[in-house]
Amino acid sequence: MQIKYSPDVDILVIELTDKSPVESEYLENEGVVVDYDENDEIVGVEIFDWSKRKSLSLPIIGKFLMAQTGGEKVG
Repeated sequence: MQIKYSPDVDILVIELTDKSPVESEYLENEGVVVDYDENDEIVGVEIFDWSKRKSLSLPIIGKFLMAQTGGEKVG
């Protein structure tokens, strides 16, 4: 997993796997893009305007991260 922040465009990118996305879903109300692989598994997330959204809660990501770490909270 990699987490990258680009201050010039204010986007936080979370790459959950090394797989390339084949489809993306834009969650307009959240300012978030969720990337999926060929099996509809989440492979990444981009959060726009991160400096304004640092307290954004993404339950689907939290569940995914917890599953990947054996139930331990990440962060």
